[in-house]
Amino acid sequence: MTPAIMTAAWKLTAEQHGALSRRQLLGLGFTDEAIRHRLRTARLFRRAHGVYAVGRPDLSWHGEVMVAVLAAGDVVVSHHTAACLWGLVKTR
Repeated sequence: MTPAIMTAAWKLTAEQHGALSRRQLLGLGFTDEAIRHRLRTARLFRRAHGVYAVGRPDLSWHGEVMVAVLAAGDVVVSHHTAACLWGLVKTR
């Protein structure tokens, strides 16, 4: 894996609160084998179909929301969850 690919992956991971999708990893240049290797060596943790936590299995509430969005596909967050993300109400 090149340093540029790893830098891009870490940047996206930080922006997405620790979660990445398989589609994103492949788009960054990871191979199927590279993803499997990171799953075997506990650098990626399955959180939903095609969605992983990076570096550790537990995620913040924001990370959990990101997992849900990535797993669902082309969706947006709305209602109470969106209000929590904007800081309009407290999270439960």
